[in-house]
Amino acid sequence: MAEMTHIGGIHVPVTSHDADPGDRRGARERLQPWWDAERIERSRIVVAGAGAIGNELIKGLALIGVGTILVIDLDTISPSNLSRSVLFRDDDVGQPKAVVAARRAMELNPAVTVIPVVGDLRRDLALSTMRSADLVLGALDNIEARFTLNRRTRLAGAPYIDSGISDTQAQVSRFIPGVGACYECVFTEGMRRRFTERYSCTGLVRRIPDRAVPTTIVGASIAAALQVQEALAFLHNSAGGLQSGQRITVLLDAYRQFIDDLPIDPDCMAHVLPVAPEHRLDAGPESLTPAALASAAGDPDGGVDLGFDIVEAFHCPSCGAGADQPVCRPAALVFEDEAICPGCGGERQVRLTADILPDSPARNRPLATLGVAAREILRAGTTWVEIGGPDPWGAPSTVHLAHGDG
Repeated sequence: MAEMTHIGGIHVPVTSHDADPGDRRGARERLQPWWDAERIERSRIVVAGAGAIGNELIKGLALIGVGTILVIDLDTISPSNLSRSVLFRDDDVGQPKAVVAARRAMELNPAVTVIPVVGDLRRDLALSTMRSADLVLGALDNIEARFTLNRRTRLAGAPYIDSGISDTQAQVSRFIPGVGACYECVFTEGMRRRFTERYSCTGLVRRIPDRAVPTTIVGASIAAALQVQEALAFLHNSAGGLQSGQRITVLLDAYRQFIDDLPIDPDCMAHVLPVAPEHRLDAGPESLTPAALASAAGDPDGGVDLGFDIVEAFHCPSCGAGADQPVCRPAALVFEDEAICPGCGGERQVRLTADILPDSPARNRPLATLGVAAREILRAGTTWVEIGGPDPWGAPSTVHLAHGDG
């Protein structure tokens, strides 16, 4: 006779979770003949963005049992996030989105590993991290972030599934490097204006408020569900779902959906060959300088391309105060009012560069202070080099100099 317990005055049989193998976690999914649980458990997926779409996306990936999920987001939780984010609570306001989302996802499924990265897509998500992922999923809320992730995934050779929502629609696109259109191929003039309005003519950041977009949890849930389905199709090598360069749009105001074949821009600047490091170093960005990296690559006088602009120095042509004052910080972190001369109040000239040459004031500074992530792949002269440091996926850091990509 089954053991009974009392709940609210009602006799309820006690059920053992181990009694029926067909009732274990994931049992219903395994009933599908195409479901490869082992493949899903081995997979590594990067999720860029932990807001409304990101919450639903992380939740879905955790529930289907994706083995390792790396979540990157720079922001903290605000009260407006709470009505659209299933993983956040009132007490979480002010905490990093990535950290809280990771913790709650592992509560949903303790069998998965969710790694939070509180940081920027360009400076804190290395190309090698994306190269070693099965898939990169974008849950981003602005054009600049999508532009950056599109270019970075192309360089890394990483498949990228993008999403976006408004108040009445959800969109998901699949982009495979070298196959079909990419996100940047369909940039409109309006998108380019919105992309550039955040920066001054000297390339520094303007202090303007973020533009709020009206959205609901409904659109976020639909977009994320489609992305999870696309991830499943990709991991199972299924012919179903989107093809590379296609976008599905779901309209909520009239309940319609359609798939577009996005046009390829033959002049698209994002269409580059994926990088393949020729050398790997044990030294990480905390100790490695551009000068040391160039020497290790066999070209001590060669430039080191960071992949993004830094402000090398300010110079005031009027009074000379702070002439050639070294700055050596990522341009995306330098505001335009910092270019005001403390001596005469005039606007100083800004020296921007991504290529650190031998005469640069940044040449002997640690790469970390310039905004370079651990395990990043950088071009030193004509050679691509993967630097060392902790592996975000948790694997041991490479501690030897190697040739090739093997």
